[in-house]
Amino acid sequence: MIKRKNLARLAAAIVFTASCTTTFLSPIQDQSELNVAYAESAYTVPELTMKNKAIPDTESFHFVNSMGAGFNLGNTFDAINNVDAVEGDANMFLEYDWLSDKEAGITTHETIDAIKDAGFTTVRIPVSWHNHLDSDFNIKSEWLEKVYDIVNYALSRDMYVILNIHHDNEKASGFTNPDYDPSWAEGNKDCYIYPDKEHLESSKNYVTKIWEQLGKTFKDCDEHLVFETMNEPRQVGNVHEWWYADDECCHEALECITEINQAAVDAIRNSGGNNSNRYIMVPATSAKAEAAMQSKYFKMPEDSAKDKLILSIHAYEPFNFSMDKTSEGAPTEFSDTMKESLDDMFDTLYVAFIKQNIPVVIGEFGATNRNNTQARTDHAAYYYAAARARGITCCMWDNSNAEGDNEAYRFLDRTNKKFIYDSIAEAAEKYGAPRKSFSGSDVEGVVSNTNCTIYPDGKVMFPCEIGEKAEIYFDIDTTKSLCGGGALCFNLNAPNGKSYWIGYPFRAGVEWNYEKNDNVPVPTLIDLTDTSIMNVNCWSENRQVTDTEELKMLSKLCQESTSAEIQLWWSLNLNWGDRPDSSVTAGKTEEEVSALKAAACKEVIAVINVRPMSLELDTNMGHGSWNTSQASGEYTIDDINNLQNFLVNKSTPNLYDKDYDLNGDGVWNAFDLCIMKQKYINKQNEGRPVIEGEAGVITENKITFKSGIGSELILEVEKKDCVGGGGCISFIENIDDNEYWIAYEWQTNDSGVVKIDMTKPNQITLNDVKVEQNGNEELYKRLTEQCMNEKEANLFYWWVAESWGNNLPEGTDLTKYIKVRSVHITSPIN
Repeated sequence: MIKRKNLARLAAAIVFTASCTTTFLSPIQDQSELNVAYAESAYTVPELTMKNKAIPDTESFHFVNSMGAGFNLGNTFDAINNVDAVEGDANMFLEYDWLSDKEAGITTHETIDAIKDAGFTTVRIPVSWHNHLDSDFNIKSEWLEKVYDIVNYALSRDMYVILNIHHDNEKASGFTNPDYDPSWAEGNKDCYIYPDKEHLESSKNYVTKIWEQLGKTFKDCDEHLVFETMNEPRQVGNVHEWWYADDECCHEALECITEINQAAVDAIRNSGGNNSNRYIMVPATSAKAEAAMQSKYFKMPEDSAKDKLILSIHAYEPFNFSMDKTSEGAPTEFSDTMKESLDDMFDTLYVAFIKQNIPVVIGEFGATNRNNTQARTDHAAYYYAAARARGITCCMWDNSNAEGDNEAYRFLDRTNKKFIYDSIAEAAEKYGAPRKSFSGSDVEGVVSNTNCTIYPDGKVMFPCEIGEKAEIYFDIDTTKSLCGGGALCFNLNAPNGKSYWIGYPFRAGVEWNYEKNDNVPVPTLIDLTDTSIMNVNCWSENRQVTDTEELKMLSKLCQESTSAEIQLWWSLNLNWGDRPDSSVTAGKTEEEVSALKAAACKEVIAVINVRPMSLELDTNMGHGSWNTSQASGEYTIDDINNLQNFLVNKSTPNLYDKDYDLNGDGVWNAFDLCIMKQKYINKQNEGRPVIEGEAGVITENKITFKSGIGSELILEVEKKDCVGGGGCISFIENIDDNEYWIAYEWQTNDSGVVKIDMTKPNQITLNDVKVEQNGNEELYKRLTEQCMNEKEANLFYWWVAESWGNNLPEGTDLTKYIKVRSVHITSPIN
């Protein structure tokens, strides 16, 4: 984020807490000298248990894991925009210009020692370069020597160092933002970094020139030195400077950032020495995760080195606890709801990047000081732990600002070279430490199909524009709730230069005449053209939008979007009462009640499919006349398209002789469409073998179950245009810090049903060496028991034979010939 210099000397509040079992030192700050005395106060590091997620076993993920807990030396070498800075001079005073400690806080070897001794193994050193250049962009030797000395000393302390280009963003003309301080860019020219087409070439030239010099200076440093191409590249002054919106301006920024990152990577790789294989971090717009998820516009650079790129993300979350500058109303306690919010965020990062073999380092996070050390300790512990469980390394931000509304992230006493909050340091060291094993589970609740991907935090990514209608299907846990609701939401930057939040409310659940045996998915249709249901706030002007033309303009922007967010707001219990009821919400603030309702709704409603109605069904799947299907009780694709088009007011054939009221409620609606689709699917499944037991969910090469697998797996396998094929079901299990690969082989047969005895694995290997069962009976027993208790397995296809003895060549897509259609367990372990 933008770290402004702190001109005021702020005194930290004195905090006294009753003693308890574990004690840490709490700061008492002297207002006149900013020296720190220390008094005992009880702050405890929470005991947390995190379920590790499976991490790709690649070199880059091992590297990120080894970085451990990270810390930022912020508001130091990155300080800029002092009127006393002289163009073409080294301007060495800027190093301490933004520090509360001023010159007393200048960075020394003892500063690095304090960070290392506090338990941090990675230090991120942000550096702004443009105030320390001559007219040809040559870095002044005094400045470069000081940066080199600190970097080199940190490396000598066996630390990882992240070095970057920080506040070198340029402000272009033509953009206005009422919240933007224009003095921030005074004196800048078209020569630094601004990610738009007009400034693209000058931006690429700037990063190339800087990274060529840094590459040559640090070329002999080993891989513990990581280069970060940029900090938070963005269109400074743009209304969407700090977050991504689905509009042309943001698309342009991402495309330009992709090119600027590429220029930086190329310059580094060509600068000699160890830079040809150095790890490099790259950000998207403002280092936001949601921007990096826009794969149509943002790409990781092409790289001559293999597996050496890391995505850089900044995430001050939950925002209202971590960064909200509003002193009144901002929470000071770290709640369970905030933990759930962090889990959703990290699960989304895991699905969007980690599972796609893209390593992630969160270069900045933290919690601003509101005299709530215990809550900040709890936040740091949970943040580091949740990140590490998903294979992500984090760096805490420090800007030396002790207190106040202006981002109070002072953890290190720069004058006395001592970490101020021992409990926060211990939380970072304890939960940011490297993982010993990369095995683990997968993230539940992720939906991905050809129409969209829904992430754990509610983000929905479409492969094309949504169109006029969105169709959402829900599963309702009718043992807990009868219905719930929320909104399909958009954050948009409009052509008029204003920013909007748009919500299309929906209700998902059963009707008032619901019968408990009506066990069907619950659909809801959202008409994005219907301005009467839109809930719109122009947050840049803090007003509700009611103007008809303005609503029409926003409706069109929503239809053209390729991303949205599903928010769940409320649910009702089995007696049609609020969930949770008043006994739970009594005495809570409005924000807390809203969070409780959203959590209750999320518990009972799971999105299983989101499909833009502009994506038509495949009409080549089959056809049939109405009379035939009506007489036999069957439905065809034509019937489904007829009813679907009728519901969205599209042109349809004459339907006067049709009876699409499948649930008998007197109207044709989305419930009838859902039942019709189910009947069609059931018809397609006729003739397939009936298999008893709990069914698993197959997603690409993963199978997941609600229960432990137990002693038997049953596979339904189809084959065509071949005589047979096979593969395996596999697991990775850890015993005594050794990772074993366990395989259960399967082969097609004429019945289409394959049974696997989970007590008898076909193959066990350790480091690609087969482990013989003879002499290792106890190990085999332990590994098979662990496999039988797993809720997730890997599915592989190994071979297909056109004729016996004549296997298809390597590289053939075997799933065109054999396919596991379903997997069941007959003896689940609860």
